[in-house]
Amino acid sequence: MDRSPGPKLRELRPVPPEYFLPFNEWRRLRRRGYAAQQLGHFEVCGALLAGPSGVLRLEFLRNLADGPAKFLVSSEDLGRAGAEAMKCGFRMVGTFHSHPVSEATPYRRDRRSIGCGEHMLIYDVCGIDARLWLKSGLGTGARMREVSLGIERTPGVLGFAPKTCPPFRTRSVVWYQHQNQKKRDTSSPGHGQV
Repeated sequence: MDRSPGPKLRELRPVPPEYFLPFNEWRRLRRRGYAAQQLGHFEVCGALLAGPSGVLRLEFLRNLADGPAKFLVSSEDLGRAGAEAMKCGFRMVGTFHSHPVSEATPYRRDRRSIGCGEHMLIYDVCGIDARLWLKSGLGTGARMREVSLGIERTPGVLGFAPKTCPPFRTRSVVWYQHQNQKKRDTSSPGHGQV
């Protein structure tokens, strides 16, 4: 009977996440998600882009959905975002969107909206949290599994964050600013007075 000790336990070290969401991107997602929620439980959405070191960038695109708590992105906008991303050394790995009043887990509609091998970042506006998912398999065998995601919630806090994050901006969709301006215009004193 062998009484030798089992394998030695290695020192546990923090494992860097597969993907990393820098502070500026986190802040943009948080602010725009909250603004869309306040406009009537709408969602923000767009293209999810990844750099060679796993740094994520969010390309906000117009939500074409006809109502609250839904998102719909045109394939043309996604194609343009992907082409621009490639010029900057990024690649499109999937999409992102917000959930105005629910957890950051994919619904059936979310699972159907992406293809096999694509990622989906979901932001929970109320819980102030984001989770990254990867779809694998096809048909009834399709599964969504959570992928490790590091979020820099305060500038420079995560030690494993890449030191340089190249700037990436193709174009800024000002739809939410436009909606906020309309909201301010209709709520200003004297509106509707004759």
